[in-house]
Amino acid sequence: MAKKQNLTIEQGSTFEMDIVCKDVNGQIVSLTGYSAKAQVRAGYADFYADAVAVFTCTIFANTGIIRIELSDSQTQALDFNKGLWDLELTLPNNKVYRLLEGQVKISREVTRNT
Repeated sequence: MAKKQNLTIEQGSTFEMDIVCKDVNGQIVSLTGYSAKAQVRAGYADFYADAVAVFTCTIFANTGIIRIELSDSQTQALDFNKGLWDLELTLPNNKVYRLLEGQVKISREVTRNT
């Protein structure tokens, strides 16, 4: 079962978050051969077919870290106040698990390019 992790994303700013994967004993999990994907949507996929933003996911296999990122131009394009996101992890045997999920709050940008 996915853990809940709500996000606040600042519109117009780079968003970056590291997720450390540990086993039940608190030991770092090697992510060798794993892949990850994460998306933001205004609502559930059944109603919103297209992802509003697709995170860049980088896996640091030996340290058990998954870094998710959105560029400043990606966050600038987020034009809703609240949405949803999740992170799915694909194991080397092609089994897919949802690792994290939650709500996304957009902190609206005031400063604009003139």
